[in-house]
Amino acid sequence: MPGQRLREARIAAGYETAADAAEAMGVPRSTYVQHENGSRGYPANRAARYARFFGVSPEWLLYGQGGARSRSVPVVGRVLRGSLELGGSCHRVAAPEGATAETVAAEVGDDHFGAAFLGWCLFWAQPGRSRPAPPVNALCAVGLPSGDVTFGVLKPAAQPSRYHLLAHGSAPPMLDIEVSWASKVIALSPK
Repeated sequence: MPGQRLREARIAAGYETAADAAEAMGVPRSTYVQHENGSRGYPANRAARYARFFGVSPEWLLYGQGGARSRSVPVVGRVLRGSLELGGSCHRVAAPEGATAETVAAEVGDDHFGAAFLGWCLFWAQPGRSRPAPPVNALCAVGLPSGDVTFGVLKPAAQPSRYHLLAHGSAPPMLDIEVSWASKVIALSPK
């Protein structure tokens, strides 16, 4: 039953109640509850949205075909004003092409990257123990010595081991900064 599989996907994704999942997804609570309890079917486009959110395949949700799990990554927070705010809902989204076991995502929570990207997800690899040279001239997630994570394009500064971080939007650049780590953003895609 599609409703039962939807419930299983919700629980596996860590949402205790249907209301919690509906709120995190931004869908009407009553509609989601009806889909999950089976009193109302859901169409393929809604199944695709649920599948992306819970990290399962739409075919499994609707028809029980194939494996339940598609490749997914955790959403670790939201990007607001170009910086990562950790926490919020603990869900997963479908992994983009090129994702690894270290790949994570964050939801774009404001129009810092442009209004068209509101609600989309940025994907990057969490840094491991080795710290390769930061990628330059590409959109990156950047760990600062303060522990904060911000997003922008790194450019080499005059001093070795220092960088200029060019932010998107109207944010001023951060000049001559120290970087703890940087990881290239591998994808920006809708949830």
